[in-house]
Amino acid sequence: MDGLFNSAFDAAMAWNQAGLLLGGIIMAGIGGLLFGYDLYRRTVCDRVTARIVGIRATGIKGESVSQGEESGENKIKAGGKKGKASGLAVLLIAGIPLLFVGVGLYFAYDYYGLLSGGVETQAVVVDNEYERSDDGGSYHAIVSFRDSSGREWRVRDRMGKGGSPFYDAGERVAVHYDPSSPEHVAVGGFWHNMLLPVVFAGMGGLFLFLLFFAPNMKKKPSQAVGVVKQSYAREMYYPVFEYASRGGEKIRGEDGGGGNWLTSVIPGTSVTLLVNPRDPQDVLRTGFLMPLLGSLFAVPGIVMLYISFARFDFNVFTVLFLPGIAGFLAAKARKFVKPRDQWETRAAFRKRMKEKQAAKRGTGRFLTAQEICVRVRYQDNMARRWLFIPVLLSVSLLALGVHLGKDMKSFLLSASTVDGAVVRIERTYGSGENGGYAYYPVVSFRASSGDTFEFRDKVGSNPPLYREAESVAVIYDTDNPRHAIIDRGLMNWAGAGGSALAGFLLLIWAIRSHAGIWARQGRIRQNP
Repeated sequence: MDGLFNSAFDAAMAWNQAGLLLGGIIMAGIGGLLFGYDLYRRTVCDRVTARIVGIRATGIKGESVSQGEESGENKIKAGGKKGKASGLAVLLIAGIPLLFVGVGLYFAYDYYGLLSGGVETQAVVVDNEYERSDDGGSYHAIVSFRDSSGREWRVRDRMGKGGSPFYDAGERVAVHYDPSSPEHVAVGGFWHNMLLPVVFAGMGGLFLFLLFFAPNMKKKPSQAVGVVKQSYAREMYYPVFEYASRGGEKIRGEDGGGGNWLTSVIPGTSVTLLVNPRDPQDVLRTGFLMPLLGSLFAVPGIVMLYISFARFDFNVFTVLFLPGIAGFLAAKARKFVKPRDQWETRAAFRKRMKEKQAAKRGTGRFLTAQEICVRVRYQDNMARRWLFIPVLLSVSLLALGVHLGKDMKSFLLSASTVDGAVVRIERTYGSGENGGYAYYPVVSFRASSGDTFEFRDKVGSNPPLYREAESVAVIYDTDNPRHAIIDRGLMNWAGAGGSALAGFLLLIWAIRSHAGIWARQGRIRQNP
């Protein structure tokens, strides 16, 4: 039976390793191609300074029917089955934020009920109970207190905290209990009990606001009957560049990649172009978009390849799976590749692409200066209206980074490092759309007191990062040895540093975006 289980485990490991290896090759390959194309353009093409002289727009929508001119037929449809289906969809979408608001209000109501009708007394933290979960678990304080009749009660704090306990054993803390049911207790102060309800109610209220109220906010009164309201959501904008050739001739070219955001391609802006020497109209605006896209593919691919090679466990199933998956992918790829005798020549390919670009340039129409100003105002107003979201997100990430950093610092100050060993690997299945198995190492170590402790590491992966009986360094809290982690060096600060860095970069981006909006609106006011 053990042999069958080991064979099944080896097969699952081989399948995961093969998938990780091939996935890393594909991701790193795509990233390498993007980097290679950008490097090729920068090496082969001529670098020139150009100016944006116009905007070609496609997908311009016709005038919409005003609200007052809506036909009776449309009104009937709006109130029919389609309207009922839309109302049901909105109700389902609103159900989750409503649930968040309800949970937050319930906890807040319960806490204020204990404050107003309960009895306050002092309690002592006698222990911290660790509740394990898929994301690592949390600590809940066990407090002891006596009610007005002198009876002793031991209750569990309903608020938990991951990483380290809220209170140390032996610490005194204020509690409010229900005299009719003393096990109904609120432990600690205001923010200890209200932070979670505020977060739940705030998140739910924000989503409801964005869903129902924000789309209807207008700075100006509602438009009168017969006045059209233009939408720019489906428009694509292609900037037209003008530059001087080596002979002094004015040449116009157009970047093949368009976008639906106009504020970055305003006419009159000076830009740097990469010009194809074989086709002066084939231009590419320099920037970091292509290297950024390459990084988004290459970095995860390299990490996947590193994990695959560092933790590669060779067995008989590996020999079967790797060639099998590679052959399957090759057979699928052959369906999309033409036979060699049907390949077109390089000259024919260039001619076809040039004709395709010429046909593409013939679509749409050029925007007037007034139309550009209207669209820039519209997009800047939309950006300003929603700019508070990245600001709030950046502040939240910065606060999370500071909190995690302080947590890690206080933990390391009172921690000791010892050698431990992986005693087993626990497999957990994650629910949800992207559910799958994750493997968590369970580590055993001996503390300075001579007692042996076990803990499950918070970091899970598929395939496993560790093997059974593998030696690892362990950092544990000398006051609470059950609070321990695998020592990963600088990676111990990955959560705090990553959150703080993401928040900082997002805040810089929001500040730059807001500054750009003010600068553009100032130029438009000076030159309407």
